[in-house]
Amino acid sequence: MGKKGNVLYNILKVIYAILLKILFNPKVYGVENIPLEEGLILAGNHKCFIDPVIVMNSTKRRVYFMAKAEAFKGPLGLILKGIGLIKVDRSKNNPMAVIEAEKILKERNVVGIFPEGTRNKSNKPILKFR
Repeated sequence: MGKKGNVLYNILKVIYAILLKILFNPKVYGVENIPLEEGLILAGNHKCFIDPVIVMNSTKRRVYFMAKAEAFKGPLGLILKGIGLIKVDRSKNNPMAVIEAEKILKERNVVGIFPEGTRNKSNKPILKFR
């Protein structure tokens, strides 16, 4: 959660915002309800691979996402670590991930989660939370 991660996060956020606007032009409602200085959890459904980018760009605040451990491999893993994502092993309990998320919240920051634990590729509106 150091300054280096903030720089990389902010650069990626600008790039993603431009790409989102050009490619998808999403509409986000209720942004005024996101507190500016309190610790909070942003939880969303996960139907598409760009969902974290949409959540990231829905607020001016930095979002520390919880992400599956499998994503931390190779060059992408270095980027994910660099922007401060919280690694979660979905096959077992993750006390260290929970402790890290609690620390972020106590520092009055934002944790982003997708409670379904995976992308929902079904026709159901939402999957069982994991």
